[in-house]
Amino acid sequence: MTFNVSNIRKDFPLIDSHCLKLIYLDNAATTQKPLVVIDALTEYYKNKNANIHRGAYELSIHSTDLYENSRKVIRKFIGAHKDCEIIFTKNTTESINIVAYSFCETFLKMGGNIITTELEHHSNYLPWLAACSRKSGELRLLPIADDGFFSMTLLERLIDNKTALVAVTGASNAIGLLPPLKDIIKIAHAHNVPVLVDGAQLIAHSFVDVSAIDCDFFTFSAHKIYGPTGIGVLYGKEAYLEKMHPYNYGGDMVDRIGETFGTTTWQNLPTKFEAGTQDVGAAVGLSTALRYINVQGTTCLHAYEQTLTQYTLKRLDSIKGITVIAKHSPRVPLISFISSIFSPYDISMLLAAHGIASRCGELCAQPLMKKLGLKNGLIRISIAFYNTKEEIDRFCDVLEQIQTSYL
Repeated sequence: MTFNVSNIRKDFPLIDSHCLKLIYLDNAATTQKPLVVIDALTEYYKNKNANIHRGAYELSIHSTDLYENSRKVIRKFIGAHKDCEIIFTKNTTESINIVAYSFCETFLKMGGNIITTELEHHSNYLPWLAACSRKSGELRLLPIADDGFFSMTLLERLIDNKTALVAVTGASNAIGLLPPLKDIIKIAHAHNVPVLVDGAQLIAHSFVDVSAIDCDFFTFSAHKIYGPTGIGVLYGKEAYLEKMHPYNYGGDMVDRIGETFGTTTWQNLPTKFEAGTQDVGAAVGLSTALRYINVQGTTCLHAYEQTLTQYTLKRLDSIKGITVIAKHSPRVPLISFISSIFSPYDISMLLAAHGIASRCGELCAQPLMKKLGLKNGLIRISIAFYNTKEEIDRFCDVLEQIQTSYL
């Protein structure tokens, strides 16, 4: 399939706008939305809006079908076996919190432990810290080496008969590094320990097959993969989800309310974890985004992003006083760096003055910043398939001007 970035950009109204002189390199924070997603949201609320499940009238039945068909699209996109293993949530953060509460209430023993890594976003750190606190347990951190890699031998040492779960990012939101997921999962499973993968930064840039990598839980947010904000996905193996208690209580998720909580029963999966009125329009928007990506061709899109990433790394390598973090590590199209002169905030503000969107600071990854000795954090640019070589050249030229003018 031939890739034409000029044609792609026309699909994204904000990117293609001639009114905004913007180079958008903050895609790890949120991606822009193609017109088909915007139109799908408008069409839903204009002509198809009704509450789902239990409505006997045609509009409700149709809305329910759209919602459940969106679940099927997601299941196929990530390679899950069953529709019931796909739970709609608000975002990655809520998905992880559901597991941290519901899974840990059942499977984390008093005094037990959970293992995560130094790479993690706070959303894949704080929920486990809270779970361990509730069970008087221990949160164990798998450290990264100076080159950004993990020691599988050390992971083996961290796991013991009280380990309930290993939680690992699919790709670091702070430095873009790709952990060896298959190796981590293989080792954990050899000890009968399940694995959760935070896929927030992985889902848009890599082919994901949860059955092939055999993870037990996988989470992501729609807005990181060209879909709407306010909706996310929790994939979980049916065997675990069946044994987990609900996270939220209310409408739709209950089967029969008993005289006591202990005699109350819940709906089958996935409804057990989807209390209250769900964001049906956003589910339709997410499935539309995934269909759009499939039409464009995931292999083609990912290859283009990687080519642009490698080009960016080469350009940055020639700019005096700029240090890229984990430069030689396998990565998603996300690059973080520091300046020998300016703070991350100053660099980001100076780039913004030239119409270039970046991100700066600790990036919700304080344990990693502490490990790297970066008190002020770093500057992050993140690339999507609608970015161009010309935009990268402009970014690098401006960054070089900023550096050389003060050297």
